[in-house]
Amino acid sequence: MEREYKYLPHGKPIPEGWEATDSLENTHHGHHATLIKRNGVYNQKGKGNDEMLTPIHLYAQLSRIFQFDYDAACTSKNSLAIAGACFDKGIDGLTVSWQGQRVFCNPPFSKKSAWIEKAHNEVQHNGCHVCVMILPSNSMDSRAWHEFIEDKYFYEILKGRVSFLDPNTRKPKNGNNSGTVVVYFMKKLTAKEST
Repeated sequence: MEREYKYLPHGKPIPEGWEATDSLENTHHGHHATLIKRNGVYNQKGKGNDEMLTPIHLYAQLSRIFQFDYDAACTSKNSLAIAGACFDKGIDGLTVSWQGQRVFCNPPFSKKSAWIEKAHNEVQHNGCHVCVMILPSNSMDSRAWHEFIEDKYFYEILKGRVSFLDPNTRKPKNGNNSGTVVVYFMKKLTAKEST
């Protein structure tokens, strides 16, 4: 479990999920400040949270089209589909088969490259019907994006910033510092049956 720290100007209320550690005087952030911290699982850059939840309206729009039956990256408390790879129950969506499934995936962003490769391999080589994945738009300049998505699958960049849900309060959380892209991993349709 990692901790995230930041300075809060003296007199401002401590945000939900954070706690005070020390009161500081004459810091480089001003004369009076409070050092606050929160516990959680953060991505490798120390920003964001790997456990942020997908807004229900976004999932519902996609599920109406794709009729998901499997949530590949979830817990038993936040799975959005009928079944899921619940990591809190020891099921790792990166190691189980998605064969025959219609998969929804909002992966932990700190491991997005592994999830991108997994979705590609499951669709192309293991009989997964479709995987719709929610990713930060900054993943579009990654090696995994160019190797496994670009020129292979459809994707759309959502307008504006998605307010993902806080896993504790299940309320929208502002501060998404990246846009959002939805990738549709599915085999391309062909006009003729291959022989």
